[in-house]
Amino acid sequence: MEGTEDLYALLGLPGGVDGAAIQVTELKKAWRRRCLEWHPDKRPGDATAAAQFNRINNAFEVLSDAKARKAYDELQLLRRRREEEKKEMSAKRQKMVDDLQKREAAFELQRREKAAEVSAAQRLKEEIARIRVKKSQKTMGRNGIEPGKPVDIIVSEEDKDKALKVTWDLAGTPGYDVESLRGIFQRFGPVEDVLRLEKKKKGVALVVMVTAQSALEASQSQCGHIANPLLVIPLGNPFRQEGAENPRDTKTPAAARAPSPSPAANHATLAGSGFGDREDLVLRKLKEAQERKRKMDAAAKEG
Repeated sequence: MEGTEDLYALLGLPGGVDGAAIQVTELKKAWRRRCLEWHPDKRPGDATAAAQFNRINNAFEVLSDAKARKAYDELQLLRRRREEEKKEMSAKRQKMVDDLQKREAAFELQRREKAAEVSAAQRLKEEIARIRVKKSQKTMGRNGIEPGKPVDIIVSEEDKDKALKVTWDLAGTPGYDVESLRGIFQRFGPVEDVLRLEKKKKGVALVVMVTAQSALEASQSQCGHIANPLLVIPLGNPFRQEGAENPRDTKTPAAARAPSPSPAANHATLAGSGFGDREDLVLRKLKEAQERKRKMDAAAKEG
């Protein structure tokens, strides 16, 4: 037996703390009842009766002895505590497993949400690109521009003060696309639209700023890479705003300055037959200045 069986249960009594509190007289009564129940003479056809009868007697012998019963109760108490600790540990391990599963589920949810966010951002980017293309096509159609043909850029009257004609050398590096042009001119203010066209030897783009002031600042600044500079010409009157004066005219008094040309005159100047020659001349001079600077830097390093 060696204390592995529940001796109180063999006598038909509750075990554990309740069993340890049972009086000896109750033990004897229970033992007698179980002996009468499992006596081999009472169960002539039961092959297990004798073995069960012997276990009942052995249980009573241990529990009727005060010292043996105390040792048995202490052993059972320690075993119950160990089982409780096992259950508690199992519960903690189960909680750890549950927490891990919850974290994994939360991570998976976060991953899916991030993927959905990236996908939504990509869709938004595509939709914005679609809107810009549609808007550019509408602008081209509104001004009689056929896509793909090298023509001078014309914009509506209300947009001219905000519009810039931008040209550069197509053979030069770096080159410029719609996004790079947008990035260059955004440092002067919000950009409403960029429409890129091409001629045989030079790139041409229309950049429409949100405000005329931004267009004015861009036209007065050096734009693009120094190796392939951008020639920026305002299509409208950059000084149309009330009280605005040409900052480059510092010699002539404000009262004596000639009035700003009309939009029609501006357009005629910018889109006339001689405008292409002027652009080529400016671009050539910028390149020559860059080449001189490069040679001077090289000579300075050698010296």
